[in-house]
Amino acid sequence: MIRFEHYSFSYGADGKEQGVRDINLHIPAGECVLFCGASGCGKSTLLKSVNGLIPHLTVGKSQGAVYIDGAAVSDLPMYELAKRTASVFQNPKSQFFNTDVESEIVYSLENQGIPVPEIDERLEKTLKTLCIEHLRGRSMFALSGGEKQQVAFAGAYISDESIVLLDEPTANLDTEAILKIREIISRMKDAGKTILIAEHRLYWLRELADSVYYVCNGSISQNWTGKEFFSMTEAERKKLGLRELNPTVASPGKAFPDSTPILEVRNLALAYKKKVIQEDLSFSLAPGEILGIVGVNGTGKTTLLRTLAGLQKPLRG
Repeated sequence: MIRFEHYSFSYGADGKEQGVRDINLHIPAGECVLFCGASGCGKSTLLKSVNGLIPHLTVGKSQGAVYIDGAAVSDLPMYELAKRTASVFQNPKSQFFNTDVESEIVYSLENQGIPVPEIDERLEKTLKTLCIEHLRGRSMFALSGGEKQQVAFAGAYISDESIVLLDEPTANLDTEAILKIREIISRMKDAGKTILIAEHRLYWLRELADSVYYVCNGSISQNWTGKEFFSMTEAERKKLGLRELNPTVASPGKAFPDSTPILEVRNLALAYKKKVIQEDLSFSLAPGEILGIVGVNGTGKTTLLRTLAGLQKPLRG
């Protein structure tokens, strides 16, 4: 299905910025593959080398080749690659072309000339399956980071391509949304899709990833079956610098002695586009204290931080 043969790529006209080097890898059809490793190790480069962003739209130097069903990616025009691959990028905003949710989700279908009745049918199915019907009619500019991630995933899901490439698909999602994404990927896998995932957050891929590749300084230094990987000891995991392989419950934080607050919030009310999203927020922070702000997507976490930074005026308080 997908084959890397002595494939190397370095960024820039002079080819001096590290990408990946001497990758030899065969990914069978229908397999779910996880690429893990430190930031900047080359995970995203591998995905871009499959969907054609490398070499068609990225300046750099390459050796070897990447093949899809025997055809070299470098020889296939982008419109042909778009018929075979669907992608969700690390920053979902970078792949949006429309100003409203429905238009963005069906964008790939419109470009393929799919009949309107079929587009409408697939849109309804996608909104329902992904449980994002509440995003219908929303402006893309009014969505939270997590909601944008869900729209990007819906665009990949609706396209129904045989290869799905996911670059940190859970980066901006809450726990409930992650579990939903896991369900959808599981269904894609059952339908025979070939799925490549570059990810730091690992626990949710247990019993989903068939193969796991550890990327280090542009090379694949270790690989496991999914079962082998998730049987790794804590010592082995920490040595590789990987995140938890199991869901964890946070331990109590460090207690700080009484001191004059460095930040105080009193009766704060927040609004977005004239819609009140939080009211009567009051809290204080002591010097050196760390505050975690948690909650489901779209409940005002980013709006609160923007308000504290002075980038947005509070409704009151």
